Amino acid sequence: LVTFHRPQIDDAIAKAKAKGDTVDEARFRGYLEYVELKAPCDGVVDKIYQTLGEIPIDVGPPVMTLQDESSYRFVVRVPADVQQMSMALGTKFEVVLEDELGTVAGTVIEFLPPMGTDVPVVLALAPHQGIEDRLSGTVRVASGRVEAGLVPKSAVTLRGKVPVVRIWDAESKSITERTVKLGAEIPPDVVILAGAFAKDSIVVPGRKAPQ
Repeated sequence: LVTFHRPQIDDAIAKAKAKGDTVDEARFRGYLEYVELKAPCDGVVDKIYQTLGEIPIDVGPPVMTLQDESSYRFVVRVPADVQQMSMALGTKFEVVLEDELGTVAGTVIEFLPPMGTDVPVVLALAPHQGIEDRLSGTVRVASGRVEAGLVPKSAVTLRGKVPVVRIWDAESKSITERTVKLGAEIPPDVVILAGAFAKDSIVVPGRKAPQ
């Protein structure tokens, strides 16, 4: 990431040696190990404080900050049943960051100890410009499921504005009509949200015989 000007360090070592200052000489020699400053981890450069120019050898001003990729963590508390149903390890979500910083991809990597009825879920975020400590965001998580059935659209008829289906009753060996609540169409079928159940035998009109 950074290369320091070695002659400045060599000059400081020489001056300390000439003075007989063994403590400073040893300290400055230790600086030689950091002439090339390497990143201790995979990450993203955040802020750069020093560029080309002179930096005091013994003051220790900040040079830059580096964000460790593994430190991009977003923690969200959700009810335990929602975590179990919708937030398994490896599940991917989109996190909308505050301050109009945009959307960043996140992956569930860890669960923290429960807090009452909630479970703190940890998402690892992809590196994203502008992310900083304690930045807030929002994530959409499915909180429930609705069971629905599919029937051929041809099995649904209207009585006025009320949709109905015909159901075969094996015990009475008869057909009855039942009102239903419709959902979206998934051609050639339609979603039944209420009124008919999995074990019901829905009567579907047959095809007309060719003339």
